[in-house]
Amino acid sequence: AWITEYAQEHQATVAPDAAHVLVAALGTNLRLIANELDKILLNLKAAEVKPAHVTRELVYEYVAIDRDYNVFELLNQIGARDIGKAHLTLDQMLKNPKENPSVVILGQLGTYFSKLAALKQQRIESEAGVAQALGLHPFVAKGYVAALRQFSYGQLTQAMHEVVQTDLALKGITTTRMPEGHLLKSLLYRVLQTSLQPA
Repeated sequence: AWITEYAQEHQATVAPDAAHVLVAALGTNLRLIANELDKILLNLKAAEVKPAHVTRELVYEYVAIDRDYNVFELLNQIGARDIGKAHLTLDQMLKNPKENPSVVILGQLGTYFSKLAALKQQRIESEAGVAQALGLHPFVAKGYVAALRQFSYGQLTQAMHEVVQTDLALKGITTTRMPEGHLLKSLLYRVLQTSLQPA
């Protein structure tokens, strides 16, 4: 909602999936998001593109987000229970730790599973209901609805538990000999394996 309002203040619009990619990639750092939006809008202005409309493709082009391997795509693949693509995406992301810090990936996973668990607990599983509950555009809500069909409430709470345990290991609170990347790969394996049983 903030991204949409910011764009409107600058006489522009942002596609719902473009806004979702921005949040997935940059988190809730509004200053950083504003800077990246400004960069895109300046390029649109220089190219005399009217009306100024920020698409997902423009976000990938100007914000240096790999269109195939990013948190946004990873969450979609987990929600769709696409095990092969999810592992490939995470593997590629971990090859660029500067752009994809483990702690950021883990934070996004934790937030994702928490939202899904809350929706499941409240029995909100329609696109309209999800969109209203999370303040999302119906287009983006589709991905959450698909995920709710793949995971039971118990599987989601187990996934959140796995995220917490991985977080403790990353912070050195629990002892492990695994490097950061392997910790995340193991987390993804455990989370997706719990979803092999019908939700």
